[in-house]
Amino acid sequence: MFKPGETFIEILLHERRLKTYTSELSLEELSEAIQKLTRVFEQRQKEASEKELAAQRKRQHIEEIQRFIKDNGLDPADVVSELGGGTAHGSRSSKSAPAKYACTDEYGNVVTWSGKGRRPKAFNDKIEAGAKIEDFKLPN
Repeated sequence: MFKPGETFIEILLHERRLKTYTSELSLEELSEAIQKLTRVFEQRQKEASEKELAAQRKRQHIEEIQRFIKDNGLDPADVVSELGGGTAHGSRSSKSAPAKYACTDEYGNVVTWSGKGRRPKAFNDKIEAGAKIEDFKLPN
């Protein structure tokens, strides 16, 4: 059915190719295909909306926690260490340098960095967006 090297996506996204491949379908079959594609599209939209809403809620909760930490004079590094983590993915088994910087990643996880070694992606993303590394410095 497909020409060698052609993929379904290439056909679907190219109007002339799509017209060629669907020319043998009856109007009823074409209508059925449109309905199915519409259902797939609507489901993907719904999933994307739900995912964005969940991420938004998570960001709001993190902002509330950050305000709470600031308003109560707590040290973010102490909070992170009490929770048992040094990074967004848990702490390492070996001793690591104390965190000097903290920020949240795109998923709302707190990421800390000692200022030594490779800078975590979350920090790089924020710096590329215009922030300065000093913005993330933890109080001593």
